[in-house]
Amino acid sequence: MSLFYHAIIVLAYAAAAIIAAQFLPKAMPLAIETPAVAYGAMVLAGFAILHATLAAARNRIVVFREVKALRRTNGEVMRELGFARAEVEQVSDALRAAQESSAPSVEIREVAAEIETLRREIERLHEDAGPTRRGPKKVAPDADPEETRRSPEKLDDARVLDIVRDAIDHDRVDLYLQPIVSLPQRKHRFYECFSRVRDTDGKQIAAERYLKIAEEAGLIAAIDNILLIRCIQLVRKMQQRKRKLGFFVNISAHTLRDTSFFGEFLRFMGENTDLAPHIIFEFVQADVADIPADTAAKLHQLGEMGFRFSLDRVGRLDLNYAELSRRYYRYIKFDCATLIAHLSEEAGQENMRKFKSMLESFAIDAIVERVEDESDLIELLDYGIDYGQGYLFGEPRPAR
Repeated sequence: MSLFYHAIIVLAYAAAAIIAAQFLPKAMPLAIETPAVAYGAMVLAGFAILHATLAAARNRIVVFREVKALRRTNGEVMRELGFARAEVEQVSDALRAAQESSAPSVEIREVAAEIETLRREIERLHEDAGPTRRGPKKVAPDADPEETRRSPEKLDDARVLDIVRDAIDHDRVDLYLQPIVSLPQRKHRFYECFSRVRDTDGKQIAAERYLKIAEEAGLIAAIDNILLIRCIQLVRKMQQRKRKLGFFVNISAHTLRDTSFFGEFLRFMGENTDLAPHIIFEFVQADVADIPADTAAKLHQLGEMGFRFSLDRVGRLDLNYAELSRRYYRYIKFDCATLIAHLSEEAGQENMRKFKSMLESFAIDAIVERVEDESDLIELLDYGIDYGQGYLFGEPRPAR
């Protein structure tokens, strides 16, 4: 607080003390022997305590806002570095391919050396973006994720937040994949991408334990960015092997609201439109129900580039599918139990036939998620469901 502000407050308290000294003795005749100055002193002390409390609260609010701004700035820096790392990786891959196809020229070797120098500098900047900490302990590639998962009840929120920040700073945000299969063949057609965080000992933190904490701290956009970069690197490898697979990449509500991120995100994806057949961006229905008009416009631009969307956690079937199709949604995910309950009613098979026909008219595919056991699968097959996802077909596993 400024000196002027403090002076005004002190004068106000002094005035209150003088008023108390003048009028309280008249208002309290039983205590008339008490000196008037004592009344004023008591009032002044009370106001001083109140002033100190308010000043401390205001200072806490200022500090909180400054810390929040610093976190936002750090997140923006990390995202920029993430995009830079991805672009350098692309150039490096192209140079390696050129060198493998023929004897590299002097120019190619010089460019390769400059790119390597740039890559090292970006890595150094990435390390400098956070405080120095002990490096990660590697986990065996075939380790069971259940055996390496950190028990959530042993960690408080502050410790989980520290682990997430450290994981972002030191490249310990891992890509996990869960298959989406075609039915009834159970052939892997797509994979959904998930992020998993490890601490310095290689122990994995359960997603349900850190996601909400990361979002409240403004770190979820950085995790989304890392997940996207990991997925792009994987898609590039799949392209080299001529494998045609699709990857569902989740975009959180926090990232959707981050306008500065979306501008850079659109630019980056516009330079990589060859990824459009392989990457499907997935949004939770509740998150996109009331997005701002400018965010909806940016998503439409992304769709015009050739990228397609998936709507997740859909709890009802009476949606405006024509509008969803116009907005480039090509996949809709329904919870297994919800869909079975809806279709188990009388004329369920007939309703499903009409429902599928309507979806096909809008070029939308239905995916039933959380399929856990064979009995659910048998019932779904009776309704002619085309795609399924759940632990019955495979749990999320580390991307190889």
